[in-house]
Amino acid sequence: MLEITLKQGLILRKALAPLTEIAEEATFKYSSEGIELIALNTDSILMGVLKFRSIDFQHFVCDTEGIGCVDLNLLYETLFFVDNEEYCSVTINHGLCEIGGPGLHFMFKNCRTLEERYGGIELTERDPEQILPDESETEYDLVAAIPSEEFRCILKHLFFFGHQVFVAITDKQVKFSALNAEIVLKKELSECIIGGSAGDLPVQLSFEMEHIRPLMNASLLSNMVWILHSNDSISLQLNFPVGALGNIMLYFT
Repeated sequence: MLEITLKQGLILRKALAPLTEIAEEATFKYSSEGIELIALNTDSILMGVLKFRSIDFQHFVCDTEGIGCVDLNLLYETLFFVDNEEYCSVTINHGLCEIGGPGLHFMFKNCRTLEERYGGIELTERDPEQILPDESETEYDLVAAIPSEEFRCILKHLFFFGHQVFVAITDKQVKFSALNAEIVLKKELSECIIGGSAGDLPVQLSFEMEHIRPLMNASLLSNMVWILHSNDSISLQLNFPVGALGNIMLYFT
């Protein structure tokens, strides 16, 4: 059984929005350490992970591990009318929710009026062969960060120059480019943060502009965008911290 309470349910809805731009359903994982929602788009190019630690909630009780599949659109609709005055409680058990079957049971309570609302969506079984690998515990050899507002400006500018954006990271700078346009952020000018070592050659990564919507939505929730690189992986990995609540991770293969 899982029981969680979040004082600001609106944050949960906003954090869910980027995943709805990636896929229609997500793998839902929960354990005593926290919860994860993992969405993979149809061409398997982009994977989004929304991860919350147990200590990030006002109340968190989980006496078992579980995994299932949830409809992201139904989940977003359930959270659609949540506002800043409502806290959200979620319970998972193997009883019946309102639409039948094991499910997520929601209770929303207004902190001012004490009015309560209830909802529920089905949590279906996930085929073991469809369970996505956990990339969130990867050790990174190079990390770089830029302000989220600057990241959005870069995307808007390069959007008109090509479908693919290339990212080159050295120990001193981060360069974004598309066709003949490029934007360079330098560490010495405090335009970016760079940790670890890029080695003798720049680390080269790329992503497709067709996925600009989840990138923009995720960056709106975070002050900084972190670019993560592991020598064992060729994929571009972006981390968008959602305040003190959790992280939205986007992986481009």
